[in-house]
Amino acid sequence: YKAIICGLRHLKDINGSSVDPNIILGLSGGVDSSVVAALCVKAFGKDKVYAFNMPSQFNSNKTKDAAAQVAKALDIFYMTQSIGNIVDANKIALQPLLNILGKDISSLQYENIQAKVRGTSLLSNMSAIIGGVMTNNGNKLEVALGYATLYGDVNGAIAPIADLTKVEVFEMARYLNFVVFGKEVIPAAMIPDGLMQFREDQIKPSAELKDEQIDPMKFGYHDALLGAYMDYVKKGPEDVLNWWLEGNLHEKLNISYDMLVRWNIIDAKEFVKDLEWFTSLISKSVFKRVQSPPIIITSKTAFGYDLRESQLPFYKTQKYLDLEQLVLKKGSYIKCHT
Repeated sequence: YKAIICGLRHLKDINGSSVDPNIILGLSGGVDSSVVAALCVKAFGKDKVYAFNMPSQFNSNKTKDAAAQVAKALDIFYMTQSIGNIVDANKIALQPLLNILGKDISSLQYENIQAKVRGTSLLSNMSAIIGGVMTNNGNKLEVALGYATLYGDVNGAIAPIADLTKVEVFEMARYLNFVVFGKEVIPAAMIPDGLMQFREDQIKPSAELKDEQIDPMKFGYHDALLGAYMDYVKKGPEDVLNWWLEGNLHEKLNISYDMLVRWNIIDAKEFVKDLEWFTSLISKSVFKRVQSPPIIITSKTAFGYDLRESQLPFYKTQKYLDLEQLVLKKGSYIKCHT
């Protein structure tokens, strides 16, 4: 918390200014943007923070109400701006090309148009009108997996929580509520239990760019896995396969055995499939990270200046393939007793 507040307060120095900037952010009704809004209020004061909720047809009443609740609790400028008409205008503008190619806009392209409308068409221009800078509200897990849209939510002048895993974002939300503000500014509906489980009446993490969309990360497990991959003494997929075979994966990642059970990582096929998905996405997303805004560093290694990356794809060594076969042959994770 102190590191992020300090980093934010030095933003004016990076920009060569003598005064703190106005902060413009998208307030989606999710925990990430809510935490960023609260941090910016503590760093700059409520009068410096301008929050915008930009719903489409896919945004639920839960998240829209939550965004308004956060803005009210923080007592900041808040405005709702629907993006439906602008998204439709983009589709109309792209239709001649689609007709020539004999194609339709894919579901993923339609999702990306919404993100680009919010980030480029609206927030960047709102920043210019107000006279301020945009925040990037992505967390470290999203940055790692490329779960963001270039020219959409991959933008901004500063990324306050991009070195916090999702688990750390939830912890920061609790800290802001109970220690910093002494009241609930981040709704409890956004914060899961210890096994990263949400009740039906809570707000599950989602980009809300299509119907019934839920973030694909295995929160808790993937956060810990990323920590191992990015530790100062880095580990890789071969280490993870070995840990699974030895039955001490949960201990090596410093998570509970129940967390592995919660995400079915005890099943060999699910474990291998997930490990390859996770590792491959990290490799494929380097091109997004090299175009990302500056990150406030809170760990031993952060993306950006702290970590040099190659754009080479994930490569399965012979050792990896041998270990993979041993895992699949074993079938189920057997916890070692130490």
